[in-house]
Amino acid sequence: MLSFKFTWLRHASLFVPLLVAGCGGSTQETVAFSTRTPAFYYAHAAAVKDGTVYSWGYNANGQLGAGGTSGNTRYLVDPVTVASNVPPLEGVTDVAVGGSHTLAFRNVSGATMWAWGNNGYGQVGTGDTNVQTSAMTVKREGGAELISVKGVAAGTDFSLAVRWDGTVWSWGSNNYGQLGDSGSERALAKPINGLSGIQQVAAGSYHGLALTADGKVFGWGRNDYGQLGVGSTGSPATETAPVAIAFPDGIEIIAIAAGGLNSYAIDSTNRVWAWGYNQFGQVGKPKLEDQERQPTPQRVPGLPGIVQISAGLDHCLALGADGTVWGWGYNGYGQIGRAEVPSVPDDKDYPTPQLITGIEGAVVKIRAVGHYSLAFTADSVWAWGSNAQGQLAQGEGDKKPSGIPRRVGGF
Repeated sequence: MLSFKFTWLRHASLFVPLLVAGCGGSTQETVAFSTRTPAFYYAHAAAVKDGTVYSWGYNANGQLGAGGTSGNTRYLVDPVTVASNVPPLEGVTDVAVGGSHTLAFRNVSGATMWAWGNNGYGQVGTGDTNVQTSAMTVKREGGAELISVKGVAAGTDFSLAVRWDGTVWSWGSNNYGQLGDSGSERALAKPINGLSGIQQVAAGSYHGLALTADGKVFGWGRNDYGQLGVGSTGSPATETAPVAIAFPDGIEIIAIAAGGLNSYAIDSTNRVWAWGYNQFGQVGKPKLEDQERQPTPQRVPGLPGIVQISAGLDHCLALGADGTVWGWGYNGYGQIGRAEVPSVPDDKDYPTPQLITGIEGAVVKIRAVGHYSLAFTADSVWAWGSNAQGQLAQGEGDKKPSGIPRRVGGF
């Protein structure tokens, strides 16, 4: 039986995940008006079973860690164990799926973290830009291993990690300031100045978020759609250093997530806040003419008390305290659990949260990636949405999208 173990952060009477994964991206399929990222990005999946990492989907850049990138390993529609070099990839707490790379960490003081896949901008953190087809330890400036990591996040082509000491480290591409400084791309991890006491990080396609222990949120990177929540969408269109995101007085944030061009937060009363791109209702309200940007945090209505949130390219998932799963935003591939998947993707949007049904067992974790979604129970994984590269793990003969959750085979 599949058994998933998660790390949780206690906040008052609520348990929330220490790492809320999720990031936007695109796949091979054509998406009308959707957030643009390179083809085949965010088209692979990963999960942890008893400390071992399994992956499936697209693998042309080694993002599955299966030891190859072509032939029989270019697409893997059944979960495989990730290969690793020294030290062995074991005892893993959680993973983060980036555009075409993957991160993994063990939430133990002094433990190393790993990365593999596309490394064209140094996002794997090995000190070079060579594709890595098996798990490699991430290194920091000076060449030492990056250790004592308690949370990670992966963007399109950059990586973030928060350490036990509350510092945030970044590496990879920096074309939008997503590394939290004005420097160039880098292949070794470096701390972001101005951040301390951080509990959680999140990565959108080209922006980062950080949450402090006292409920404050900071953002940096691309901001042309208001994804940094600072009240503007330009001048500047990027922020190369962390900036504080303002919420109404009295609001304390306990969890964050970032999508392609969106950002999300849960407050201490279990309400969800959203800001950024709203072409498909990703911020939880209909898009009005010439108003596809929401540059400040606003409440998402129509949800019960929420304990976990995760964002894909153009959709969002939320897990209720009552165990229900909700989705809203773009549904061109069924990624928010609506069965009416069009044969040709169009601007099928749901700005009102939709209850997702069909998952057997109590859901303990959710993950939205690219144009697909995952839900984890104590002994199973469920997937729905885009499946062109085998993200739903339904076998070689089935690569159709699904608006109905389907159990992932192979575990």
